[in-house]
Amino acid sequence: MFNVAETLFSTFVLDHGTDVFIRSVDTNEPKTILDLGCGYGPIGIVLANKYPKAQVIMIDSDRYPLN
Repeated sequence: MFNVAETLFSTFVLDHGTDVFIRSVDTNEPKTILDLGCGYGPIGIVLANKYPKAQVIMIDSDRYPLN
């Protein structure tokens, strides 16, 4: 379970574009993955699971902090 701000894009349902992107990623064992503007992190989370040896860095900024 994740505690995320409701102001993030597609907070509760994975949008079609992100789903297509995640399914299309195919690379040879990356050492580092940067998910810039990760939102609640579906891309970084899936890629961390797919490439467990990679260092996954996920960065985002939300103007409304979680309380």
